[in-house]
Amino acid sequence: MATDYLSVIRGIQAAGPYNLLGWSFGGLVAHAMATQLQSMGERVSMLALLDSYPFDEKARACSSRDPDREAAIAIGAFDPLQAILERVHGDEQIHSPLEEGDCEAVAEVYRNNVHIMGNYIPRRFTGDILLFVAGEGGAKPSFRSWTPYTNGRIQVYQVDCDHDSMMDALPARGIGEVLARELDKQRRIGQPEHPWRTK
Repeated sequence: MATDYLSVIRGIQAAGPYNLLGWSFGGLVAHAMATQLQSMGERVSMLALLDSYPFDEKARACSSRDPDREAAIAIGAFDPLQAILERVHGDEQIHSPLEEGDCEAVAEVYRNNVHIMGNYIPRRFTGDILLFVAGEGGAKPSFRSWTPYTNGRIQVYQVDCDHDSMMDALPARGIGEVLARELDKQRRIGQPEHPWRTK
């Protein structure tokens, strides 16, 4: 998945530096893209993650009973799948109701992402991570779960919303303000702005 996304991005922007942002499972994809780019000798100037967490190694060793459930918690999928489907179905931006096959396709993507998460071990990213944490909702992993997968700082920003609401207007505005400041810092030192978002 990360390789596919990078082929699209690099078809538009062939060389770095790159700014990457991912939400939920997309944060793991963005992190994987960042490490792939670095292995190619490319520069990643920003890696921002929205309520996204790697699957803890200790949890991996202890989760033989239900590894997919543990992985779902790690990627921030705290709500039951049915609740997620109802949210997608009821979203005002969806102008036509989802068909039964559409719901099953969403469910299959969810199950596949959870399965990938339970088996994937990230590589180490060289640089800082901006981590936006949803302050509401159920229990979630510590931001320190990213420590083995970066050699830089993990800058944590608390967002007053739950996991599924991070891209609603008010939380997204706060996140955007932080990202705008970071991009402005880059412009002041002469780096181009090319943000990319995955979900």
